[in-house]
Amino acid sequence: MQYSFVMELKNKSKQIAKRCIYNDLANIIISYFVHFKKLPDSPAPQYKSREATWRHSHFQSILCSTMSTHATHESNSDKSRIRLFFTGVTMGIADLIPGVSGGTIAFLFGIYDELLYSIKLMTGRVPKLLLSGKFTQAFGLIPFGFLLPLGAGIAGAIFGLVHIVSYLLDTQAVLVWSLFFGLVLGSAYVVSRRITTWTLNRTLLLLIGFVLTFIIVGLPAIGGSAAPLAVFGTGVIAITAMILPGISGSLIMVLLGQYEIIIKAVADRDIALLAIFAAGAIIGLALFVRLLTWLLKHYHFAVIAFLIGVMAGSLRKIWPWQSTDASGATANMLPALELSLVWAILLGLIGFVIVLMLERRGVAQEHSDIHTREFEQEFKELEGRNTKK
Repeated sequence: MQYSFVMELKNKSKQIAKRCIYNDLANIIISYFVHFKKLPDSPAPQYKSREATWRHSHFQSILCSTMSTHATHESNSDKSRIRLFFTGVTMGIADLIPGVSGGTIAFLFGIYDELLYSIKLMTGRVPKLLLSGKFTQAFGLIPFGFLLPLGAGIAGAIFGLVHIVSYLLDTQAVLVWSLFFGLVLGSAYVVSRRITTWTLNRTLLLLIGFVLTFIIVGLPAIGGSAAPLAVFGTGVIAITAMILPGISGSLIMVLLGQYEIIIKAVADRDIALLAIFAAGAIIGLALFVRLLTWLLKHYHFAVIAFLIGVMAGSLRKIWPWQSTDASGATANMLPALELSLVWAILLGLIGFVIVLMLERRGVAQEHSDIHTREFEQEFKELEGRNTKK
């Protein structure tokens, strides 16, 4: 009968597909054989044993190889999404704590370039395409695989952990600050190793970043206001700080006297106030990300040197042992020799070692979570660029 061995091949390949859980792929390939290949009549048993057996074994090897590759890709994608989600959780927690920057966490976990690129798209080309009615092109540009897990982690941490973080800062402040002190110190050390040659200009920029940040984080807080214009302005300024590694957006809100107002709005789900804050944040992102991206593209190592200084200067604010006077001003002090000091040092070392482990395993290195030609073209010169600047 015509195509007799093809029918047998179909049955056997279905069994293979069931084992690999890819019936649809098997049917597509088999349909190709049935509808597009003209095979001769061959009722003879020897033809079946010679030709059909070879085709069956060859088909099985190709099918399982393809399925194995696809399954591996899916597994890697799942791992990437999980990693991005927990990176977002860490960024969200960092943004809740005055003195710790979510931008530092993004820089540490190696997603900083992707983050800037995504923000630039979402505040630039995507809205323009949507307003012009080009919805397919707009949605095609959005890196959902990167933004959704990362955004879910950030939002989940901010809205779900705000009470826990506040409780820990009230009851175990020294231990919490010790852990983040180790993380930020380790981040500054790891990032500094990316600059192989320290020129005079880079050293000066590092010192400028350190001194400016050291002064800023020590400024006394001013009185806050829940007025819409004040909240909007806070969003513009705070998001600029949040996106920079080393400068805490929460700390800027503390200095502006807005931290308690915004945290209370988050805890109380004050949608109106949060919407005003978010509008300011979007405007701030749209303006600042383009400037920062341009600086990184043209003065990469100079910017990195400045940011290292910023991270080092921010350590003043997250020093675990602080005293507060009657006016509310804080000052760093040396720790007392007691058991809690051992735990604080241990947590600080754990934070530092975590950063080193992340770098060694390659998580803190450049590994793209956005696989588009446009992204690769935009950031293809990041490594080894501007070695003289």
